Amino acid sequence: MTWTNSRARLMLAGAGAATAFALALGGCSTADDKPETAAPSAGTATELNAIDFVYAKGPEDNDLTELQAAAGEDPTDRDAFPYADIAECFGKEVDFPSSSASGPALQGPEGVYSIISYAHVVTPEQLKRHTALLGEGDLTGCLMSTMGEDAADDGLSSVDTWTSRDTPLPPGALARLSFVMPSEEGGATVEYYSDIVFLGTGRVEAELIVMSMGNPVDDVVENATARYVAQLKLQ
Repeated sequence: MTWTNSRARLMLAGAGAATAFALALGGCSTADDKPETAAPSAGTATELNAIDFVYAKGPEDNDLTELQAAAGEDPTDRDAFPYADIAECFGKEVDFPSSSASGPALQGPEGVYSIISYAHVVTPEQLKRHTALLGEGDLTGCLMSTMGEDAADDGLSSVDTWTSRDTPLPPGALARLSFVMPSEEGGATVEYYSDIVFLGTGRVEAELIVMSMGNPVDDVVENATARYVAQLKLQ
């Protein structure tokens, strides 16, 4: 399983076929077909807990419903760590974080969009290397391939039908990927939108995932990113 698939079932529960496309965000893989990734090394920052840095629902998020609470993740588990897959794309290796967590699965009004996050405690040196990985090559192509490799086998939309959107990088973010994933439903095509925003500062790096159906929710992405950037500075 890739990092996005471990919680994807929760991201859009109640939003119809969007749940299926959330599943398509992660293709299955095994340790046998992945390169070795180093375990956390001695000297890795351990005094911070990643669960304290997942996206927190604030007063301005009163219209969001929490489908599942935040949870700690095994920091050596590839499912919760996107840089393992990114490193594989570019023939690199990365060290695992000392702590990882997945944020609460949050759903917007009427299930139109959902938000989930991942956070990882790393050293400043790790953050620097991981940030460099984001600019190593075709990040969009890398993650589209990783996320869609098993979509067809699951009867979902083929990655060949997915398209990327040209969207601005929110202030304070390291990278942003935006995808459109079509679905044929009752003779009509419904589009599902996914945004993945990479963030990092100090000793914490994080990913914010926003999914919506029918229309993009760029304002939600931008506002949530701004709040998350501010939150991550509180280390």
